[in-house]
Parts: sequence; C-alpha cells; structure tokens
Amino acid sequence: MVRGMFSGQWLLQMEKALQKHILGQSEAIGAVSRVIRRAAIGLIDTKGRPIGSFLFTGPIGVGKTLLAKSLALEIFGSKESIIKLEDMNKYNEERLVSKLTETLYNKSHSVILLDEIHRADSNVLKVILRVLHNGRLTDSNGLTVHFNNTIIIMTSTAGRRLFDKDSTFKEIEDDLEKTMQWELGEELFESIDEMIVFKQLGISELKGIAEIMIKEVCEKIIKTENIKVTVTENFKEKLANEAYGTKCQNRIICLSKVFRRLFVDNITTGILNGKVKEGAVTMDIDSLGNVYYFYPPCILVA
Repeated sequence: MVRGMFSGQWLLQMEKALQKHILGQSEAIGAVSRVIRRAAIGLIDTKGRPIGSFLFTGPIGVGKTLLAKSLALEIFGSKESIIKLEDMNKYNEERLVSKLTETLYNKSHSVILLDEIHRADSNVLKVILRVLHNGRLTDSNGLTVHFNNTIIIMTSTAGRRLFDKDSTFKEIEDDLEKTMQWELGEELFESIDEMIVFKQLGISELKGIAEIMIKEVCEKIIKTENIKVTVTENFKEKLANEAYGTKCQNRIICLSKVFRRLFVDNITTGILNGKVKEGAVTMDIDSLGNVYYFYPPCILVA
C-alpha cells in the first residue's frame, strides 16, 4: 500500500526518481507524481479505489510503457510488479475479468497497464469503469480482488497523427482530449484521474537516452572485460541524429537499432579482434560512420 510506505521527503522527490529512467517527459512525470502524492497523504478518501488512474496518450515510442515500468520499480520495488494487457481488442468482458482477478490475486501491489485502450470493446470499457468506481472485481467463480494497492495506466496512440500537423502542443492536447472522450465514452474518461499527453522526442532527448544505453553496456564491459569504455560527444550526437532522421515512427526503437549497430557491434568486434584492450579506451566516429578508438595518453572524453 502506498500510504505510509514512503517518507514525505521521498514523495517530494518522486519526479527526480522517475526522471532517472525517462527523459523529455517532465510534464508527464510531474502529473503522475502529483496524483500519487495526493493518494499517499490520504487527504482525499479514495474509498478503496486505485491509488491513481491515468490515460497516457501520444506518439509511438515516447516513454509511455517505460513510465509504467518505472512506476512499478519505484513504487512497488520491482519492474516485475506490473500486469500488462496488450492489445485490448483481444479481450472480451469475461476474459478481462478472468485475467485481472487471476493475476491480481497473486500480485496485489501492481501497476496495471492496459495497452491501446481505444481498441477495447464497449463491455470491456464498462469493466474498467466499475474498477475505477468500486475498486474491486469478482469473477464467475466468486473470487474477488481489490484494486486499492494498484495504479491503473491506460495507453493509446489514437490521434498520433495530430503530432504531424503544424499545431501547438496545447492544440494537440485539446484535440486529443476530444478524441479520447469519444473513444472511451464521457463517463469513463471523466473517471480517470489524469489524461497525460507525451511529447515527441527530439534530438536532445534521444542523445540523453543514448547516454543511458551506453552507460549500461559500459558498466557490463568493465565488469566482464576490465575495460573502461567512454565515448565522445560526437559519437552520442551521431547516434541521436541518425535515429531522429529515420522514417521509423518509434524513435526509441530506431535509437536502439542504431545503438546496437554503431556501438555494441563495434565494441564487440574490437574486444574480439584485440583492438579494444584491457584498460581505458574512448570511442569516436567520423562523418562516414567509421568507428575508431583513442587510448591513453590521449585525453578521454566523458
């Protein structure tokens, strides 16, 4: 249960904890944190309802699912504390109730992620509405589960084409609100604590994500190979610019592919052929995409 689990200081620092995992979505993180704090302090009686309910909207690959996983980690202590239902069009009322009761019975403290909620059947949406109102659900066998220790997150990419237009972010938010109200129905839409619109990722955000990816791999390399690998700012910018310039809609997936090709593949080959040796090495890349290495006494670039 969130109430009483964390100190007031931790609750005030929620944004900082979540921003370790997600870049470029400070407004989304702030909105989620406010709802969690509101529930944690207990000034508003939630009457057994979920800790918080959210509708995450926006383009593909901007951090909606990642924020859900990060909440599971930071609130409930593990990224495994998540119940993910993908492609809501696959569920009818009976299957949804069965899935939720069975899973939540064993994972009572969880983030529940309902992916692509705009594709859900109308009867499925009614089940979700009941959960938000009553905080409990009973299956055909009489098993009742409670949602007072859950965070419910619905995601949707409906209206993502709005981001391709020359509109202000406020205009996009307003249009998305109308779209989602129509898709979900007014009663369910109004029952959700916060609808949050995620922004498209720019080059600076992609560079920051690349830095996180590089750090994770470099930490593994120093443990397994005793090699301290750093990369130049030029290398990071190359990763970000190449991912940004592709036609792929999911920029995080694009970045992951570029990262594996330019960084992981090259460092792997370097280790195998002996060009990357025990000690310290800095990687750089030229305009043609050729990767090369610096060794001491050259200055290492962080």
